[in-house]
Amino acid sequence: MRTLPRSSPGARRSVGTRPRRALLATLLALLVAAAALLGSPGAAHASGAAARPGAGPGEGASLASGAPGPGAATAPAAESLVIIGASGLTFDDIDPEATPHLAAFTEDAALANLSVRSLAAATCPASGWLTLGSGARAGAVDLPDVAAEEAEPLPPPPGPAGYPVVEPDEPEPTLAPEAKTQPTNYVRVPPRPAAACPEIRTPVAADALAAAEDSSSPDPLALTEPEAPVEDAVIPEFDRIATVNAASGYTADLGALAAQVRDSGGCTQAIGRGAGYAVAGPEGTVERWGPGGTPLEGCVLTLIDVGAVGDPGWIPQETALDGASQLARIDQRIGMYLEDIDLETTDVVITGVGDTSSPSRLRALLAAGPSYEAGILTSSSTRQSGTAQLSDVASAALTRVAGQAAPPEAADAAWSVAPGEGSAAERLDTLRASAAEAATVHEHAQTFSVLLDVLHYLLFFALGGLLLVTLHERLGRAGSARVHRILGWVGLGLAVIPMGSFLAGLLPWARFGSPAAGLGLAVLAGSAALLVVAVAGPWRRTFAGRVAAVSVTTAVVLAVDIALGSALQFNALMGYNPIVAGRFYGLGNQGAALFIVAVFLGLAIISRRLLARGRRGWAIALVAVVGLASVATLGNPAWGAKFGGTIATLAGFLLLLALLLGIRLNLWRLALIGAVSLAAILGIAGLDYLRPPAARSHFGAFFGQILDGQLFTVIGRKLAANLNIMVINPALAVIVPLAVVAILFFLAYLARFAPTRRLTRPWAGRLPVVLADPTLHAGFLAVAVGLAVGGAITDSGIAVPATGAMMFLPLLLALCADTVPGRGLGRGREDGDAGQAGDAGQAGQAGQAGHAAGAGPAGAEDAGGEPAGAAGAAGVRGTSGSGSQGTSGGRA
Repeated sequence: MRTLPRSSPGARRSVGTRPRRALLATLLALLVAAAALLGSPGAAHASGAAARPGAGPGEGASLASGAPGPGAATAPAAESLVIIGASGLTFDDIDPEATPHLAAFTEDAALANLSVRSLAAATCPASGWLTLGSGARAGAVDLPDVAAEEAEPLPPPPGPAGYPVVEPDEPEPTLAPEAKTQPTNYVRVPPRPAAACPEIRTPVAADALAAAEDSSSPDPLALTEPEAPVEDAVIPEFDRIATVNAASGYTADLGALAAQVRDSGGCTQAIGRGAGYAVAGPEGTVERWGPGGTPLEGCVLTLIDVGAVGDPGWIPQETALDGASQLARIDQRIGMYLEDIDLETTDVVITGVGDTSSPSRLRALLAAGPSYEAGILTSSSTRQSGTAQLSDVASAALTRVAGQAAPPEAADAAWSVAPGEGSAAERLDTLRASAAEAATVHEHAQTFSVLLDVLHYLLFFALGGLLLVTLHERLGRAGSARVHRILGWVGLGLAVIPMGSFLAGLLPWARFGSPAAGLGLAVLAGSAALLVVAVAGPWRRTFAGRVAAVSVTTAVVLAVDIALGSALQFNALMGYNPIVAGRFYGLGNQGAALFIVAVFLGLAIISRRLLARGRRGWAIALVAVVGLASVATLGNPAWGAKFGGTIATLAGFLLLLALLLGIRLNLWRLALIGAVSLAAILGIAGLDYLRPPAARSHFGAFFGQILDGQLFTVIGRKLAANLNIMVINPALAVIVPLAVVAILFFLAYLARFAPTRRLTRPWAGRLPVVLADPTLHAGFLAVAVGLAVGGAITDSGIAVPATGAMMFLPLLLALCADTVPGRGLGRGREDGDAGQAGDAGQAGQAGQAGHAAGAGPAGAEDAGGEPAGAAGAAGVRGTSGSGSQGTSGGRA
């Protein structure tokens, strides 16, 4: 297809070079400006105050750039560190009467909700202790009981996800009820057996184990739990756990926290079984270990396991566990140790290490001592007020101790504290409400996804029914026009629901008596607000104007939100959830899909108006400016830090810009667009990597993984996540092929091509012609490319194009309502060039004829207020070959 009028070869060369040079100049300016903006540490530092809602200037900078802010120690103030773990502990468990010692500790402590995500969707206590001790996500497996008098044969080596391999000739294990539906975004985890969590084994004296291994008839009593503290202890068969984690795709260096302290000349002490797992090295060696109640020895690092709230093994109980008694016992043990700790010189971190039931929930994190003030704690790994990760503890807590550094393989994280934030009771209420939001969204996100799936299935079946030839014959042309308008309103209503789920975050729905009902009402309110925007302004007179209003509003709200700290993305049904812990800031994969649809479709509609008025330069400038702003917002390490979404958006913008410049595209030029996009983002990632480790975003972290030789490991993990999404949510994956079929047939996309045009002849004159408009078609291609690239390189895989289709297809249906189907569509000319240009002209002529026949309101206007007939006439003029409108009439 030619985008320029036929002329001599020399004329074509002289005219054709101008848009290419313009494209190169625009690309150069775009990429240089993006690199300067995104890679500048100063820019990132300056924007650090927006890292989380309510952050002060100093505190925001500490999150974005690693500089200390209020509540962040300017120099290590503590001489030692004590970490106390209670599996399953939440802020709901803390009460002045039931847990007086914990309640008193909160008065002067920095508080945060803790995401305990490890390798599986819910974290067993053993996995939680391993994650805490290594500073990276880790998993545990059952170890054989070498102290049993009649030891059973050793099981086969553990599987790659941290669970025993079931041999082909063995029966499948009995599944716990909660184990059958456990999604994970990282590794495929087999269903857990009824005894869901591995038992935490007790360290034994190394010399006793060596003697037992050398003896032909070892004494089982010599390998039982020691009654007194021991030095040079070892956990038998612990190397099995090391093997599992080496194959998990994560770089968990078991016992890295304790090893770092020992390498700096300090001593470590572990009290309780879980603490033994945290300090054990890959061979299971433990420097100092003692059972519960062992006195403190004054080491630089001490870890204490005080028990669990609930059942640490997740084994179904015939008699319900007495949670109140468990809490009282844990509180008593914590109080006993706090009496022997000087909080003037020692930091104390109390944390809920892992889950004691499924599904997972946010746990409690409390920190007090010379390095902390009373307030709300925030981690640089989450950039969300009052939220931290279990893998943060190794680096963030240890670096506040004098003479200590972060473990080399641990996650780079730093904590900051917003002092004050009301009384201790008010801070607890705030964190409890946040935890309730996370739990409600985590519980109902799948239900919301299925609801959207069902609605779009029904839409597809409705479109399929309208393709029946007999039904079309009965409806007639006037009936078809009415059906298109009905579909327009239905499409507009469906298109605003995904964005409505983000706008729900503006309302305090978690304060409702029933948080689930409050969430549902908030989503309806957010969707209604977006509809009001569509029908309240001067653009309300046409569906094109309404679609433009919805698209622009969606894109602007998403961009502003991530620039201000991603408050709407956090704890959103289509955003990210701290329990899942896949992402905490920036634009999530589903949010990126909506942004791609909204920004490209909105630009296409606005550019069509500018082209119709002869302002082609304005249209190109608009795309270039919005492209720069969008890429800068999504890719800025201090804001969006969206690696895959930034590449997808940049590729879509380059494609749209090339089409508006009149450049014909082929496979080589598409490949070049992809290569330029990837090179630009890798350059930005390299600049981000040069910043301090605690200040790096996903860009810098990924670049560091490339330098460390982990590229293929990361790619393999993301591919596994992509496949896993299709397995755990096949209903979402089906949306993509259904949307493709709807576009090919109902939107008559097949009629654009001579070889497939005959397939649409049975519906000639009754199918929409919206994609015959070359500018809208350019926007359509930009959306398609953006969603395809996003689906290929993000860890959400098929979820990206599926989510985008949930907004894209309904908006296209709404656009169709402005246009009465053309008579000859589907019977187009055989000549390719004439047919393609003729379709655009027929679209304009059909628009004039349709409005004159009463198919739409008299004097209806397009998105920018341009009369529909004038816009159609502009399409006809564009095909005539004028230099300024050549791309408008030619087929993109």
